[in-house]
Amino acid sequence: LQALLEELEKGKTPPATQLQQFPSLFRKVCHFHALAQERHYSSFLVDYLGDLVVRAHQQMYRRKTPIASALMDFIVRDFPALIRAERLFVLLACALFVVPGLLLFAGGLAAPELVYTVIEPQQAHQMESMYDPANRTIGSARDSDTNWAMFGFYIQTWPNWYRSHEHCRYQLGHVWFLYSK
Repeated sequence: LQALLEELEKGKTPPATQLQQFPSLFRKVCHFHALAQERHYSSFLVDYLGDLVVRAHQQMYRRKTPIASALMDFIVRDFPALIRAERLFVLLACALFVVPGLLLFAGGLAAPELVYTVIEPQQAHQMESMYDPANRTIGSARDSDTNWAMFGFYIQTWPNWYRSHEHCRYQLGHVWFLYSK
């Protein structure tokens, strides 16, 4: 196993017969390592077998192709081929997505009161006043000293907010880790 590991770690490709024996050799070394630990053999032997187990595990479960090239292969070659193979379903999905919006747009042009089927009258009035040419202020009108006060407030409370939201970042880190594999 050690000779096979040295070849693999140098980047060489050993013969196929040796590669086929690699999983069984890995299992045997794992078994011997557990046995040596259980029977309290010398620490030199336990450490040597442990090192072999770790090296073999790294070679056995390493990523065979770099993730960037695999992702680019999928984006450039596999995904377009999949879209072409399933073009009927893709066109149907696009039609189901686009046609209702186009119908609602055409209906809104023909009958402007149709907008009230989608949003509340109050909300429509707020949107109209927001885009009214007579309205000269963009956003809410307030003085610049209010802006400075809010800037100071956010700077002052940032450390407390940061500490209270560490658990959110911790949980998001778990989600990223789970879905990045």
